[in-house]
Amino acid sequence: MAAIRFDSGTSSPRARRTSRCNCQIFRLYRTSNQNFQKIKSDKISNVLDKRFIGSNGKWIGIAKRFRVIVYNPDKFDKNKMQNISYEDLASNDFKNKIAIRSSSNIYNQSLIASLIYHNGESKTKKWLKGFVSNFSRKPQGNDRAQVMAVAYGEAELAIVNHYYLGIMLSGKSGEKQKSAAEKVSVAFPNTNNRGVHVNISGAGILKNSKNYNNAVKYL
Repeated sequence: MAAIRFDSGTSSPRARRTSRCNCQIFRLYRTSNQNFQKIKSDKISNVLDKRFIGSNGKWIGIAKRFRVIVYNPDKFDKNKMQNISYEDLASNDFKNKIAIRSSSNIYNQSLIASLIYHNGESKTKKWLKGFVSNFSRKPQGNDRAQVMAVAYGEAELAIVNHYYLGIMLSGKSGEKQKSAAEKVSVAFPNTNNRGVHVNISGAGILKNSKNYNNAVKYL
C-alpha cells in the first residue's frame, strides 16, 4: 500500500502522499489529475531529473532503489557477473542457484513490468518459465533474507534492492546480517544496454491540503 505520511501542524492529515515503488507511482499518476494539485517549484524543476517529474507536474520522485544482484564470489567469475543481465537469469547456467522473495512483492512486480516494456509480453512469459525453474528454494522472506540465503549456501545469487545491503553492512541490523553482507558481491544488471532497474519513491500534494506552501517546501 502507498504510505500516507503526516506533516506536523497541517490542517489536512492527507496533505502529502508518498508512494514507494514504480507500480504504485503509476497508480498515483492515474489518479493524480483528480486527487492531486500541481507542484510549482523552480527549485524542484531545476534540481530534479525530468524523468522523475510527472508529465502533469503533480508528482515527483524522491528516492531511488537499484534492483541489483548479490552473488557468492566463490561461485561466479567477477567479470562475467559485471556483464550480466536480468535476461541471463533464465539460462540453464543458473539452474537451482537463484533466491528471490515472493512475486506478490511490489519490487518484483515492477521489475517484471519493466521486462515486459523492454522485451514484450511473449518473451517475458518465456523468460519467466526459465527464471522460475532456476530457483534454489521456494520464494520467501524479505530482501535481507535473500542476502542471507546467498551468504550461507541456500542459493548462489539473489535479486535485492541495493540499500538493504548497505544497512546490513552498517551493522545496525546486528553482526549476523553484517557478516552475511560481507560474504557477497554485487552486480548491476544490464549495464551494457538499458541499465539496472530502478524503483522510485514518489510524492504529491493532495488537493484538500490547506498547507500547500509548506508541502512544497517539504518536497
